[in-house]
Amino acid sequence: MLDLIDKRILKRYHVREEIAKGASSIIYRATDREQHRDVALKFLDAGYSDPDEFHQFVVQATRPFLDLNHENIAAYYGVERYLDRTFIVMQYVEGASLRSLVEEHPGGMPLPQAIHLIEQIASGLRYLHGQGLAHQDVRPANVLVTPTGHAYLIDLQLVTAARPTPGRRLDMAGAAAYLAPERWENLTLPGDYRADIYAFGISAFEMLCGQRPYRGEKDDASGEKSMTRRMQLEHFNEPLPSVRTFRSTLPLEVDTVLAKATDKKPEKRYQDATQFVYDLKNVVNTAIAEVADEENLSLESSYTPVPPPKPKRRAPRRYWIGAVLILLAIAGIGISIMIGMREPALDVDTTRLVEVTALDETVQAVVPTEIDASATSTSAASATAETSATSTPTEAPSNTPTLTATPAESVTPSIVPTITPTPVIINSTISAASGTFVNLRTGPGEQYGRVDVLPADSAVEVDGKSADGLWVRLREPLPGIQFAWIASDLVRLSDEQRARLQEVTSNPNIRLGTSGDS
Repeated sequence: MLDLIDKRILKRYHVREEIAKGASSIIYRATDREQHRDVALKFLDAGYSDPDEFHQFVVQATRPFLDLNHENIAAYYGVERYLDRTFIVMQYVEGASLRSLVEEHPGGMPLPQAIHLIEQIASGLRYLHGQGLAHQDVRPANVLVTPTGHAYLIDLQLVTAARPTPGRRLDMAGAAAYLAPERWENLTLPGDYRADIYAFGISAFEMLCGQRPYRGEKDDASGEKSMTRRMQLEHFNEPLPSVRTFRSTLPLEVDTVLAKATDKKPEKRYQDATQFVYDLKNVVNTAIAEVADEENLSLESSYTPVPPPKPKRRAPRRYWIGAVLILLAIAGIGISIMIGMREPALDVDTTRLVEVTALDETVQAVVPTEIDASATSTSAASATAETSATSTPTEAPSNTPTLTATPAESVTPSIVPTITPTPVIINSTISAASGTFVNLRTGPGEQYGRVDVLPADSAVEVDGKSADGLWVRLREPLPGIQFAWIASDLVRLSDEQRARLQEVTSNPNIRLGTSGDS
């Protein structure tokens, strides 16, 4: 194997370290001296194939990936050759594999975190399938999650003209647990989008339950000793086990949704990854509130819900009336009054999910596009203030003159003006793969609608951050948009700059010409 550490290849890439190694490839982190960014270099083993033929195949197979532009698919930059070795240049992303996150939760991942990641994977798959492509190897090991909870699909399989990569074989040790029945019928042929949805359904089962449904552990009547072969027979013959076998708090309806995603017949499965997640989310959300205590989804949890926008209000007149009445009561005027003031509780939608905070374990990995897990805890703000001033007047003769009370000087109310701190505005740029776009949202979280997009390296003004620091607010990022939100890791900011940013309310996007908080 090549020893490339600390070497410069093609006068462009300075290799820093080896970050992953597989049966037929090695991935290095390197610095691209022309683009001034870290990249991942994936060196492929041609096996017994002719090096020239293999290189041409990789160039052809990778060409569709170069045009992909989605926030949940890692970016491909190109194909190069060094000393007869073909390598792919890809986006470098630091994060933890979903495989490691699943292993941290043997009883199943926290439901909001799982659903948040599943939604992102579905978004990437739907985009990929819409381009006429299939991932071919969907599983937790091929999903990367950043510390802010942004998921990337990685390691798209190289196929062209219905032909697998020459000299390479599917990593059955990892893929066997997720392969659709039709894939087993001919492992030399690629699968289509329906096989991706099957593997996605198996992956979702594992995220929710902490266990794979098919593990090849059952003794087969035929006496089959190969675990891979037993796993194949389970995919063919065994119905999907109930999720309640592994996690009793999940609704039974989850079984119905997962069973459709993993139907043995491709035509009976969901034909759209996002429709699968829509149904799954609807049934899982009914369980989130019920098992909040079990899942430890409290305010101390590492996942924090983003409260809905709180409109700005002027002080009601009744507060002023109350102050005057209190003064009159002190002067001896017989007035009895009670003013009740109650703030409405924030109606936090527990079906909405937000970005996950920093993960305990961080690993370095590579991904082919660009990257929003979260827990749900309902917070309510409720306050009741009761003011009562009562004075009973003493009976007096009818000719007693009316007295005008003069309020005591010592109790004259004073109005303390609210001092609004000068907002900190930091000039920065969008940190994303060249040629890609990032989403601008109406609030700090992927549950908020997308208002527009910005290309990589766009200049922006950052004027605030969310309470959890995972999102930052942009001031007038585009003409006609006064504010928009973006994941904080997609903006170039130093730790010192992030610390200086003030927390701002999660008000929705405000277009110029309308009123709202600034």
